[in-house]
Amino acid sequence: MKLFLLRHGKAAQGVENQKDFDRPLNEKGEKQIKKIGKFLQNQGIEKIVSSSALRTKQTTKIVNKALEVEDVTFDKSLYLASSMDIHELINGLVTAKTMLVVGHNYGISELIDYYTGNAVVLSTGCMAIIEFDVTSSAHFSRFAGTLKEIVSPKNI
Repeated sequence: MKLFLLRHGKAAQGVENQKDFDRPLNEKGEKQIKKIGKFLQNQGIEKIVSSSALRTKQTTKIVNKALEVEDVTFDKSLYLASSMDIHELINGLVTAKTMLVVGHNYGISELIDYYTGNAVVLSTGCMAIIEFDVTSSAHFSRFAGTLKEIVSPKNI
């Protein structure tokens, strides 16, 4: 199985009285994610799970324009979730062979370390690709994955 962990694109600075949850992507963030969407087109992603914060929703929608995945879920519990919260959500899903999770730091980056033992801090718009030798995400566990690649919009 393959797991794609994507940190949302660069977000706009917050304005007075605006909740962090409601910050949108800025122009740079939109460009970053369009590149990631093109990269993901031939990866066979069958499921997308995303935080429901505005910037992650926008990230997911931009990526999914390229992918056209029907199985898309927005989950408020992923907003600034810890790595263990994200892990528990993923473990509870029945998944196909490939899944994309769109979220926030530090949970997304810490989850890479949990699954692979590789300490990585994803910048905005960056993504980790992790492979697991299991048949269900219910079997994802500590050090069970292999980090295959870190994808940066700058390098694609």
